[in-house]
Amino acid sequence: MNCPESFQSPRVIQLFRSVRAAVTVNSQTPPWTPGPRISELPGAKVIDKPLHAVVLGEGPSLVLVHGLLVSGEMYAPVVPALAEHHRLIVPDLRGMGASRILPGPYTPVQQAADLAELLRRLDVSRAAVLGTSQGGPVSMQLLHDHSNVVGRLILVCTYAYNLESIREKIEGFLVPWIMRFVGPRRIGEMMRTGNPTGGKRMTPEQGRWISAMVAGTPRQTAIPLAKGLVAFDGRPWLSQIKVPTLIVAGTHDEAVPPHHARLLAKGIADPRLVEIQGAGHLAVITNPDEFVQIVEDWLTETEPPR
Repeated sequence: MNCPESFQSPRVIQLFRSVRAAVTVNSQTPPWTPGPRISELPGAKVIDKPLHAVVLGEGPSLVLVHGLLVSGEMYAPVVPALAEHHRLIVPDLRGMGASRILPGPYTPVQQAADLAELLRRLDVSRAAVLGTSQGGPVSMQLLHDHSNVVGRLILVCTYAYNLESIREKIEGFLVPWIMRFVGPRRIGEMMRTGNPTGGKRMTPEQGRWISAMVAGTPRQTAIPLAKGLVAFDGRPWLSQIKVPTLIVAGTHDEAVPPHHARLLAKGIADPRLVEIQGAGHLAVITNPDEFVQIVEDWLTETEPPR
């Protein structure tokens, strides 16, 4: 008997196949890194309250908000170039990375509140905020709840609501259960395939690097983090976004397909939408030069509202 089309989601099928294959992967191989850790770069300053963050570079403030199960280290391929013209603030969101020991709740509302407090402690009155994947909802929540601190918004491979279709509703139902029964370690092993979310492949070294990052998220925090991702719905706010907004999508993103970027662009007043040809969900890693060029060009051309 054939399964209904909704259950034949390429993302779900690929996830289960990759996880099954990951059981046989040797996880003892030391992970490759794209250079020094962000905290080890010249001039970097580490902040530990209200959450772990690294601050480096000079210029207008730019906050880099990472995605689910990873950390601010995911931006390592682009940080050196961006730090040439910006004061970068690179946090690890509550429940992940070096902030994984912080207690819940692990919701976009709490994570946005953490970011607002971090900016207050750094005496940053307003910043450009860039969110990738799950970092997009957190960035939109920050703008919604603390609008005075966000001057410009950059949304990368992300969504306002991730349960648009029947397929996505099924995936949304499954994700917390996958976190519970499969766990971040084996999901991390999946990343070693180099192409877990479509588009341009990561190198084997990059795959091991991301794998180690994902595997470091505790299972007990991964479950509520996933539930928060599924529950987020920013659609009612899109028309209220008045700050300059850049939307970046990968044309071959299978985790958050490009139609989500188009829905964001349709709901937000006068955004700029840019698609990176051939890129998947991890464009910041696989297409770093193009990513930096798109972001820098847009930031140079726009100004925050006065």
